[in-house]
Amino acid sequence: MIARMAAIAPLLLITAGCGVMGKADAPVTLRLAPVFGAATAHDRRSVSVAPADAAPTAARTRYAYVDPARPGEVNQARTLFWEEPPPRALGRALVSALRARFASASGAEVAIPADLRVLPMLNRFEEVSGNPGRAVVAFEATVIEQGKVAHAGSWCASAPFAGNSPSARAQAFEAALASATGAFVQDLAAGTAPSAAGPC
Repeated sequence: MIARMAAIAPLLLITAGCGVMGKADAPVTLRLAPVFGAATAHDRRSVSVAPADAAPTAARTRYAYVDPARPGEVNQARTLFWEEPPPRALGRALVSALRARFASASGAEVAIPADLRVLPMLNRFEEVSGNPGRAVVAFEATVIEQGKVAHAGSWCASAPFAGNSPSARAQAFEAALASATGAFVQDLAAGTAPSAAGPC
C-alpha cells in the first residue's frame, strides 16, 4: 500500500500519519498543479485576477460528484478532499495561464494596478460518474478594462478518468482545469467570445 501511494505522490497527498495509511477508508487529499507552456505570441497588457467566488458545492474542499441519473443532486465523497478549496485552485490556474500569454499577471495576494481585471465565478468542480467517469470544471468570468466591462462569458471543460484511483481523478481534474482556463486566456487575448473547451 505504501509503495502504491509513493508511486502517485506527485498528484496525491496522504493526509494522516502511518497509523491510518493501512486503512481502506483513510482520508485522501488531492493536489492540483496544472502546467501551461509559454505562448509564441505575448500580449503586452497586464492582468490581475480577483479572488474567485463559487457556488456552495464548488467552494468546499470535500470532493463532489454527480450521478447522471440524478443530475440535480451534488454528492460529497466521504474520504476524498481537495488540498485547497477549488475556487483558490481556479484562481491559481488562471494566473499561471495568463502569465504564459500576457506581459504580467497577478493574483489577489498582490494588489497592483493592471490593464485588465478578471472576476471569476466557479460554477462546477465535480465528477460526473460513469464508465469512465469524468471531471467537469466550469466557470464564468467578467473582465474589467478602464472601469468598464470589456468581456464576459462562461468556460467549461471536461476530461475522462483513466482509472478509478484518486490519482486518476486528480489527473483528469488537472486536465479539465487547464483546458478551461487555457481557453479563457486564448479568448481574452483574441478579444473573442468564449470558445468551446470540451463537452460538459
